Amino acid sequence: PCSNINKFQENNQHQRFLNNDEIRRLFKAADDDENQYAGAYVKFLLLTGVRRSEGLAAKWEDMQSVSGRQVWHIPHTKSGKSRNVILNPMALEILESLPRIRGNPYVFPGKLEGQSIQNPIKAFKRIIKRAGIESSFRLHDIRHTVASLIINNGGTLYDVQATLAHANSKMS
Repeated sequence: PCSNINKFQENNQHQRFLNNDEIRRLFKAADDDENQYAGAYVKFLLLTGVRRSEGLAAKWEDMQSVSGRQVWHIPHTKSGKSRNVILNPMALEILESLPRIRGNPYVFPGKLEGQSIQNPIKAFKRIIKRAGIESSFRLHDIRHTVASLIINNGGTLYDVQATLAHANSKMS
C-alpha cells in the first residue's frame, strides 16, 4: 500500500569538531603513540586539512620549495587533479622530525617495506582513546575540525573550499 509514497529524507550526517582543549590533547596523545609515523600522520592531517588518502600517499619527493615557501605538491587528488598545499611551520616541524627510511619514498612509512601506512585506524583509535576523545570521533572529522578552525578564525567559505580542495562551494 505504500509503494507510491516517497520516504522522508533523513538528515543523518555526522558533524563533529574538536575544541582547542581536545586538539591539544590529541597532539599530546599523538606524540606519545607507540608508532611515531602514525602519530605524526594524525597531527599532519589536522595541520593541513588534506584527505586521509592524500596524507597516506605523501612522498618526500613531493615536498618542495616554491618561491621561498615550503609546498607539498599532491599529484593526484580525489578529483583527479593535482594541487599544492602550503605547509605551515608546525607541519614543517613534523616533517623535519621524521626519520627517513632508506628505500621508502613515503613520508609516513608503514610496516611493509617500501609502502606507506596501510590503515591508520588502529593507531587513530589508540590516539583518541589516550586523548580522552569519544570513540565516535572519526578520522574524517579532522577535516571538519580544520573547516571549523578556518571559519572561527575569520576565514571565509572560499578559504575552506581552497584548503579542503572542495570542487564547489556547496561542499564547503
